[in-house]
Amino acid sequence: QADRRFRQGRPQDGAGEFCAAGVRMTNDARAIANLILDTAENRGIEISNAAIQKVLYFSFGHYAAEFQDYLFEDRIEAWEYGPVVRDIYNQFKQFGWRPILERATVIDFRTGAKRVAEYALDPARLGFLSTVIEFYSPIPVGKLIELSHLRDSPWDRAWNHSSVTNPGMEISKSEIRRYFQTSWSVPGAQLGRA
Repeated sequence: QADRRFRQGRPQDGAGEFCAAGVRMTNDARAIANLILDTAENRGIEISNAAIQKVLYFSFGHYAAEFQDYLFEDRIEAWEYGPVVRDIYNQFKQFGWRPILERATVIDFRTGAKRVAEYALDPARLGFLSTVIEFYSPIPVGKLIELSHLRDSPWDRAWNHSSVTNPGMEISKSEIRRYFQTSWSVPGAQLGRA
């Protein structure tokens, strides 16, 4: 049965790759979080829940700007310390500010068992994301929070909407894409986008 988000085999508004049969291979934020953890671990970098949230946000933004597509469909919210994907927060909240020591899981609907969330990206997109993750993952979490809080950033617009604080407000994915296409020049230049 066709997913209502699709018209003629193309995503209307979302993330993912298509396999040869035209079926969408969707990454959710848990899979991308695991990519971040794998990439950081391979470089000897420890990632906390707060840090993974920011690296996930920057990965989403650069990916959206580069590929005109969303890396995942999960809701991104404005929280006090920056952008947060609630499912990722919940998966790793037991670690607090300490390094995450496990991978995000999903329920396998065929078996009902938990399994590690796996990412599905073509080599070009995987290479691009690895570069983004390698750039942001060594940055101290305080600096990542500061970068996500820049004036007129998508987080700032959601958090300080109409000069009123709105914790948990959704950050528009289209606004994130637009921001990374037009306003995010310094890291973008270092990633080879400028």
